Amino acid sequence: PVSNKMPRGCSATERPVSITELLYPTHGIRDEQARRGVKPRDHARDNRRFIKDLERKNAQEREARAASAAATPRRMYQAVG
Repeated sequence: PVSNKMPRGCSATERPVSITELLYPTHGIRDEQARRGVKPRDHARDNRRFIKDLERKNAQEREARAASAAATPRRMYQAVG
């Protein structure tokens, strides 16, 4: 008995090709994911968000340093002479 199911260890080059795949080929992994209903991850958005958070953190640290520097009294040295 011959099974028409795809074997588990089938590589991408050996898998059966349907007519739909021939008529409408995919254009990369993101297109394949979209066709399966999976939302592709937007790495550019994640990077922008990471950079924006890093900028906010650096700005807060700068403000904290400036506030602590303004709060500490500075000693004035007199020139001896």
